[in-house]
Amino acid sequence: MTLKWSKDLYVGENMKETLDEVRAQLDKGEVVEGPQLVCLSANSANLFDIIPAKELRLSIYKEYDLKVVGIAADKDEAVELVRQMIEKMYTEGVNASSIFS
Repeated sequence: MTLKWSKDLYVGENMKETLDEVRAQLDKGEVVEGPQLVCLSANSANLFDIIPAKELRLSIYKEYDLKVVGIAADKDEAVELVRQMIEKMYTEGVNASSIFS
């Protein structure tokens, strides 16, 4: 599994101070408790998946490259990031894959 980080990464307020440290840990494959990743969904029926970072060690994720478009300190903050992303898509009339490079 490879984490591909969007250049236009949405970052929750409570993640801003530790973002670089957490990203480095995740890129090394370390287990990180707490953060939630917002990824473009591999399932075409969904737009986004919210994945607890600690679950990245599960075998199901080893098969996929994940495009990370947001990172939050907890589930509530991740849901708020998704709301912001959907609002941007709606107001700009674009789809998720065109927003995140």
